[in-house]
Amino acid sequence: DGDRTGFSLPDGDRTGFHCQTETGLASHCQTETGLASHCQTETGLASHCQTETGLASHCQTETGLASHCQTETGLASHCQTETGLASHCQTETGLASHCQTETGLASHCQTETGLASHCQTETGLASHCQTETGLASHCQTETGLASHCQTETGLAFHCQTELAYRQLALGLRLYM
Repeated sequence: DGDRTGFSLPDGDRTGFHCQTETGLASHCQTETGLASHCQTETGLASHCQTETGLASHCQTETGLASHCQTETGLASHCQTETGLASHCQTETGLASHCQTETGLASHCQTETGLASHCQTETGLASHCQTETGLASHCQTETGLASHCQTETGLAFHCQTELAYRQLALGLRLYM
């Protein structure tokens, strides 16, 4: 009940999981003026994307705060480029979802140095994103990579490490 993200949220949890803003929950995200699905760009559409009239899923608001989302300082959620199209996210002001690069475009992520696993930032950290010292899924920094999420001290909700993914993949292969 009250689940607007497709995930079961504990009672009272309306801010910490997959993004939420003042007006409610959305598809992994929502902002004051609209909601969308994984993306937005100023001029065009992208993979899982939408236009200026809305905001993005996996988080983004015009001011730059959101779970799975970050601000102009270099963190990003799910991809963005200044010039146009990106896989999974972009906005007109430089906020993004799980990824961003200044010049290019990315498949779920890419940075100036070419790292990309659903996320990376040059200096910072974000929800479902990580820091320079750690690993994370939907996330990656200049020094590390991971699986779905992370912080300097550990893993988070909806997170898992490379090992877990590998074990899952191995299990699936054995099952098949």
